[in-house]
Amino acid sequence: MGEEEVVYRVNDDQRRPVIAVDFDGVIVQNAFPEIGKINNMVIICLEYLHDAGWYIILWTCRGGSDLRDAVLFMYERHIPFDTVNNHAPWHQPEDYGHLPGEYGPCVKITADIYLDDKAIRYGKEGWLAALIREAHQYQLKGGE
Repeated sequence: MGEEEVVYRVNDDQRRPVIAVDFDGVIVQNAFPEIGKINNMVIICLEYLHDAGWYIILWTCRGGSDLRDAVLFMYERHIPFDTVNNHAPWHQPEDYGHLPGEYGPCVKITADIYLDDKAIRYGKEGWLAALIREAHQYQLKGGE
C-alpha cells in the first residue's frame, strides 16, 4: 500500500468529546522506530471511548514511513481512531484566532483529554515535585 493510499479521516465530523492519544509509549510500548508491544488496556479503553462517542485523535511525532506504519498497525488491528495529528473538524485553528500563515500552522491539537506517556499534569497537586523528579530521572538516564 502506497503512502498516498492511507486515509487519515475515517469517521463523521459530528461534535463530540475529543481525546488525543500518543502512539509510542501509550498505544504501544516505546520501541521507536520499531513498533513496540501493544498495550491491551489502552486498546480496551479506546474501544470503550469510541463506542461512547468520543472522537479519537492518533497523536504522534512519527512522520513519513514511520507514521504510515503506525496508521497501518492501527487499521490492521481495528484499533479505533478518527484522524491522525489533526484537529477534530469543529476545532480548527482559525476558530481560535490562528490565521493560516500568520505564525505558521497551529500544531497543538485541541482535545478534551491528552493521553501521553511523557505528560505531567500542570495544576494538579504535586505537579512541581513530579516535574522535578522526572527531570532528575531524565538526567540520570543520560537524556534518554
